[in-house]
Amino acid sequence: MRKMLNELQKNERGVVTCVAENSPLKRRFLDIGLGDGVCVECTLVSYGEEMKAYRIKGTTIGIRKEDAMAVEIEEIGERENERM
Repeated sequence: MRKMLNELQKNERGVVTCVAENSPLKRRFLDIGLGDGVCVECTLVSYGEEMKAYRIKGTTIGIRKEDAMAVEIEEIGERENERM
């Protein structure tokens, strides 16, 4: 099921399918390794859900909700989640 990165809840995982071309942070996302095919896990959620922390290639990075809306992911089902 496809959704945006900001829609991941704590301990859910997904695989990046697309970073919006018009996002001002596209270059920065690519620099931190947030590109197509990368597995992402939501590890922390702030009060009010305005910011979440995501594990990307072994590093945890906080991303604002409005910025995470520029990243499309494919949610990983529970079976795939266990293998990763």
